[in-house]
This record gives sequence, C-alpha cells and structure tokens, in this order.
Amino acid sequence: MDNLDLIQFNQACDDFVAGKYILANIKVKALINTINASEKLTDLVSHCLDDFDFDVAFRSSVTSGGLKLPLSDKSKIAYCFNVLYNLDVGTITFLDFLTKYFNSSKLDGGEDFKMFSKTIIAPFKQAINREYAHTYDMTSTEDYQNNLYHKLMNVAKANLENIDEIKLKDIEKEELALLLNAMVEASEKNNKKLIYAIMVGMEYFCKANKRAKDIYLQLKDCFTIN
Repeated sequence: MDNLDLIQFNQACDDFVAGKYILANIKVKALINTINASEKLTDLVSHCLDDFDFDVAFRSSVTSGGLKLPLSDKSKIAYCFNVLYNLDVGTITFLDFLTKYFNSSKLDGGEDFKMFSKTIIAPFKQAINREYAHTYDMTSTEDYQNNLYHKLMNVAKANLENIDEIKLKDIEKEELALLLNAMVEASEKNNKKLIYAIMVGMEYFCKANKRAKDIYLQLKDCFTIN
C-alpha cells in the first residue's frame, strides 16, 4: 500500500481520540512517531513548519473559550504539531495544558481531554489528510475517486430528502435543490470537474444562506481521506 504511512497516522489519531487522559503522553508520542517514521509525512510537516512562527500564532489563538486554530491547513498542521511536540518533550505537561487552556478542574482530565481531541487532534488529522492527498496526488487513485463519488452522492441525496427541514425561502430551497441534484448527477457520472464546479457554487450559496452551511461542510468532508 502506497499510503500505509497515512493509514498508520490516522490510526494513531483515532487511538488518541478513543483513549483516556491517563494514557495521553503515550498516545502523543505514538502519534509523533508515525510522522517521524514516514519520509512523506516528515517532509509534509517540515514544509508546513517553514516560516511558521508558533509563538505568535499560539498567542493569537488563545480565547476565553479555549483555542482557535489557524484557518489554512498548512498553518493548522504547523500549529498542532508544535503543540504535540511541546507536550511530548515536556515543555508543558498535559494536565497543565488542559488546566490553562481548557479550564480543566478535574485531575483525571475528563471532558477536557475530549475537548483537546476535538480541538487539536481531529483538525490535525483532517488537515494532514488533505495536504497528503494534494501533495502526493492520492485523489487520482481509482479507490479514492470511487469512494469520493459514493460519499458525495449519499450526502447530496440525504440532504435532498430533508431539504424542507432547512429554514430557507422557497426560492432558496429551489436553488439548493438544483445544486444537490447536480451533485448527485455528477457523482453518478464520476465527473470530477463538474463536482468541483458544484462545490464552488455550494460554497457561495452557503455563504449567502448560512442555515445551509452544514450541507457544504458535509460535502467538503467527503474529500477527507479517512
């Protein structure tokens, strides 16, 4: 398998999320080791770290409700890797990090460990997968494309069935239905160029109609390699 390193990285991320606070340090090291063991992942992360000022990025990410990650995938990767690296080398302990940035009040980490996983690990995994696919052109493989078309079609059909539940004007629902039907048709025909054009249309539609934003996010998530 050409992407065995990515599969192992994803497994390490999933193991972390499914784990317990008491094993956090072990899981962090295991996650970083999957990157260090892969030339592709090491090169990818190194490229993201180039010219990235973690101190500045971290200070600007701190909010009263926790941490707000950078928007771009490359910055997100650099940010999350720095957090994990600092935890791994002991610059800050896991408990201290949770206490300071996730308002942890329990010695076992509890819900704050889950929030850390949601804030750091999940976005890190998604960003790595997107950058890996882009850098090493996994999107050209037959398995990826077949799986992508299937997922997009299912998401589009599911939202068409529930379109009346979205609080939109009738004309807006008609426009959304046109986009979703077009996505179903493009997916059935394995038309990648048309799919990307529809995604652009969906993005603009959902910016103007924020109540439909979740549909765009569902479609966008189909492009993530699990």
